[in-house]
Formats: sequence, structure tokens, C-alpha cells
Amino acid sequence: MPVSVHEQRVLQWYQAFSNLDLDEVVSIFAPDAVVTYGSGASDTAIEYSGQFIGIDEIRQYFAKRFAKGARVTDIRELCGRVPTLIEFGRWVISFGQIVDAPSAYGNAYRGPFMQVWSFSAASGLVTSLDAFFDVDSSGVSENLPVQVDETP
Repeated sequence: MPVSVHEQRVLQWYQAFSNLDLDEVVSIFAPDAVVTYGSGASDTAIEYSGQFIGIDEIRQYFAKRFAKGARVTDIRELCGRVPTLIEFGRWVISFGQIVDAPSAYGNAYRGPFMQVWSFSAASGLVTSLDAFFDVDSSGVSENLPVQVDETP
């Protein structure tokens, strides 16, 4: 089945995130977009939760995430791989399992996640991104320490 324009944008975003390419990560968002990490009362699962409104706040948010440790992509299982995507009208839903850390030496969220991407029909840009984390998944999404390989 062919990938839609919106699905392609989400896939490109995941690749840019894996590459820590801040300009590319931010490029898919509308100027007044809203990004929420920890939606649906899942903000306690991750240290980097919050709501970021407008392109400047979104850029600052991802810049801080990237600055906390470029090695975060070494333990993130999803980035660089094709996530499960479902397109439904102007929304794309991506989901899967991740091992993620807010910094190279911090605690990690391990478990399922879901992101809901909303696209503008007029511009094709993302108007909102809501990221959910399962804090009640029978211990799957515990905050557990992660060993990070420091070899180049």
C-alpha cells in the first residue's frame, strides 16, 4: 500500500529525529502548532513532558532534548525504523514500543507510546502533535535505569 503525503512527513520526522537534525524536525510544524508530550495524564512517565506552543517553543523543546545527550538515539528503539502508522483523515497515528531516556544518563521510559499528528488541509503542515505513554501497562512502562554504551 502506498504511503500518503502525511505518513511520509511523519516518517521523515522520525528520520530527522534519529539524526538529531533540529531544522528538519521543526520544519514540518505550522508556525502556531502545539506539541504535547505526556498527553492524557501520561506526563508522569517521562521527564521531558510538557506543552509547547508555537514554532519557537517547539524548536527550544527539541533543542533541549538533543542537547541533553546525543546518545539518546542509541537506546531509542523506534527511531531509524519504520513505526506503525495509521492515517485517518487529517490525522496520522504512530505507535509502538520504545526505550527512551531524557538524557544519556537518566532513567528511561520503557513501554508503549502513541503519537497523534494533526495536519492542516491548507498547508500540509503539522498543527498538533500529542504523545501518549502508557503508565499503567503491568510494569512494562516502568522508569528503569539504562546502560549507555560510550564507545564511538
